[in-house]
Amino acid sequence: MPPDTRCVAFQPAAVYELLFRLGLFALLWGVRERSWPAGLHFVAYLALCSVGQLVLFIWCANDIVLGPLKQAQVTALVVLVALASIAWWLYQRGTHDRPAEVNRAVTAVPTSGVGDKRDAPTGAL
Repeated sequence: MPPDTRCVAFQPAAVYELLFRLGLFALLWGVRERSWPAGLHFVAYLALCSVGQLVLFIWCANDIVLGPLKQAQVTALVVLVALASIAWWLYQRGTHDRPAEVNRAVTAVPTSGVGDKRDAPTGAL
């Protein structure tokens, strides 16, 4: 341990990060069955992680690199800008994930097999 940090108390940043991620998991678990554009759940996760980095690194003793911001905060801002454009693109694309109830209903519907192309012979291999 370096001699200048022997008696310095540090914040348990890993514990704060863990608590934040558990809260983020609970939040995203609560909205998992909503119909969002495909991929937007993952973009929301990344965006909220970036917001967490912005907030949590206020108390970390890292070097300031740009104005009042630390390296992790600058990176989080760059990621947020990129994710905003990706989220906009996903929303404009309009392909939605199906809610879990619809997935269960679709897989539970039996097919008659009449006229179903999946049942047609594929020919010789």
